[in-house]
Order: sequence, then structure tokens, then C-alpha cells
Amino acid sequence: KEFKTSRLHQAEAIIEYLKTKYPTSSHVILAGDFNGDFEEPCYTELVNFGLKSAYRIKMGDQEPSYTTWTYKGRDVTEREQCKAIDYVFYSPKGFTPKAILQLPSKDDIGPNALPSINYSSDHLALEVVLNIEQ
Repeated sequence: KEFKTSRLHQAEAIIEYLKTKYPTSSHVILAGDFNGDFEEPCYTELVNFGLKSAYRIKMGDQEPSYTTWTYKGRDVTEREQCKAIDYVFYSPKGFTPKAILQLPSKDDIGPNALPSINYSSDHLALEVVLNIEQ
């Protein structure tokens, strides 16, 4: 897993930024392509800081099976890349997740993976409805 250490350092930098710029009572949403699965240190670091993954909460303590599905190489040596690497984290003191966008199945996407005619990116769109708490 190349770049695992870089991703961890980036997560640590985000946490340091949040600690210095925002009080612990701040409402924080951190979303994006983290390029690491939920078993990587970057994910664990953000969770240990106190952020929650909206999809994990709404899906019964598990992340989606995948948020990206591609074939790397596009030749005889192509490797399937199918994993969850995109997340919507939030501060639990400020928000409650009410709903998430249902992600398409592999059958919905089609046999050639992403991007495709119906899904123009190699990542699936994530959508979360959050209630804001006072």
C-alpha cells in the first residue's frame, strides 16, 4: 500500500489544523477522496480524533463495499481496484446523520467498471443528510 505513510501524515496535519483553528464545540464536516480504506492508519487517526463516518453510522457500523471500482493497467496485466476510499466524516457533537445516498451495485454500473456512460467519474458520489444540533 504505497503512500500509506503520506496519507497518515496528511490526516495528522488536518487534525492539527482543526485543533488550532476550531474549538472542540465546532461543527466540522470533512469529506473527500482519502485514497485509503477504513483499515488504514489515516482513517483510524481521524476516527480516534473523534470524527464519525456518516456512511458507517447509517450502514450499521460498516463502510460501503466500494466507492471506486476501476481496472488499473487496461491491458493483460490490469488489476481490479474495488474499495471504499471516499468518506464523509463529521463531528458527532454537531450533527446527526439522517440519510445517505444509496450507492449503485456493480450490475447498475456495468461490467466495465468506472467511469462509465452513467457514472462519469472513477469514484461514486456520496451524499449525506445531516441534522444540525445546537
